[in-house]
Amino acid sequence: MKTKLAILSMAGLLATPAMAEIQINGFANLIAGMTLDDDESVYGYDSDFNFDPASVFGLQVRGDVSDKLSATAQLVGRGSEDYDADFEWAYMTYMLNNNVNISAGRMRMPLFKYSASLDIGYSYHWLTPPDSIYGIDFNNIDGIRVDYMNYSGDWEYGAQLTMGRVETDTTISGTPAALELKNVVAVSFEATRDWFSARTLLARGKTSAANADFDTFVG
Repeated sequence: MKTKLAILSMAGLLATPAMAEIQINGFANLIAGMTLDDDESVYGYDSDFNFDPASVFGLQVRGDVSDKLSATAQLVGRGSEDYDADFEWAYMTYMLNNNVNISAGRMRMPLFKYSASLDIGYSYHWLTPPDSIYGIDFNNIDGIRVDYMNYSGDWEYGAQLTMGRVETDTTISGTPAALELKNVVAVSFEATRDWFSARTLLARGKTSAANADFDTFVG
């Protein structure tokens, strides 16, 4: 039986300059949903109206260390994790020139079009992002990222090179497991002109996972 799912979403953003060199941004995405069939579950929702599976709030602090160097940290609490707040981002960015930025630390892994703004609901046109694409167990990477941005005529384009490693918790056949991605390399390119936008990504890494049922799986 195909289960029907009803979702209600509210998103908000608050930006407050705390000092001349520090900016504090807050956001909240309150998402409530329920299935329309009894005894069925989809994406953590069941027949009881519930806010917890997808609701999220966050606080981001960004400060300028110098004219070219800045630091960013983001604290996020998720309903699926009992709203326990944790630092998901903590990185520094150096502006090499007007076209190139270099960031190092823990940051969002740029896998998809809206990965960088996944938690902020107003940035995309869906009520919620499609879980079949964005519903992965890892969002952040510890490493380095190089961003290049430029213009050519009416075209705006950019490229990203990301390298690092990922460690996160996941489930394998319903059993909790530790997932690790080593030697991750991801290269993406995006071009935009007026209403048209196209993006491509190539990524690779060495995957290993372990749980109580087996020692280690490597792929």
